[in-house]
Amino acid sequence: MENQIPSSPLSNSQSPVPESSPPSRKPIPNFAVWIAAATATLVIGIGVGLALGKYSQLASSQIYVSAPTLLPAETPVVTPDLNRELTGSAATANWKTYTNTKMGFQIKYPKTIGISAEEWVYEEFELKGALTGYQVGFGTTASKSGGYIWGVSVYDNQNTENLIQQMGSQFSDRVESRKQVSVNGIPALLVTVTTNQIPSWIFKAVYIQRGGKVFYVSNGATDIQEFEKFYNSLKFTN
Repeated sequence: MENQIPSSPLSNSQSPVPESSPPSRKPIPNFAVWIAAATATLVIGIGVGLALGKYSQLASSQIYVSAPTLLPAETPVVTPDLNRELTGSAATANWKTYTNTKMGFQIKYPKTIGISAEEWVYEEFELKGALTGYQVGFGTTASKSGGYIWGVSVYDNQNTENLIQQMGSQFSDRVESRKQVSVNGIPALLVTVTTNQIPSWIFKAVYIQRGGKVFYVSNGATDIQEFEKFYNSLKFTN
């Protein structure tokens, strides 16, 4: 007789108990979904804003050095300085040139000077008597009666010291000053004589000894600033 395996109690008389199903969920109202979505968007926006703010502060705290931009070189604009005093040949560029081949020198003199529109001229004199030599006067025609304005004299065998002592000898309060100067590289002596009796009387003369002669350039006791340009334009031709 074969062994029989007892059957399960549930196999015959009892039916399997069905598993319990979870309770059904009620649908969430639409306004609740909107509130949740808005809250999530607000949270995300705040997070992004904080991140951007932190990045902006970090960027502002850094120093960026950009490469220099090469611009085309501009041509400099030279503005003439009207108050600048001209020197050298530029100071007498518009002046006339007087040449004396006999005495071996040349010098420049202005066409006009100051507020006077009268053109300057020159006149030559041969000196005889106590002072022998040659003299040239420069100035306007109106100044001729007073011996012109500026002058160049060439004296033969004269002592420079004697010539200096004659400057302003008519004044008892004569005041003299001396200064060593250079005229185109040649040593010269500038002598100035003044007097308190006539404050505007300022006599200047430049002395140069050359070849046994004394070259004497004077301002005629008329203190004109251009006199310095006048005697500095003196050149020897032999």
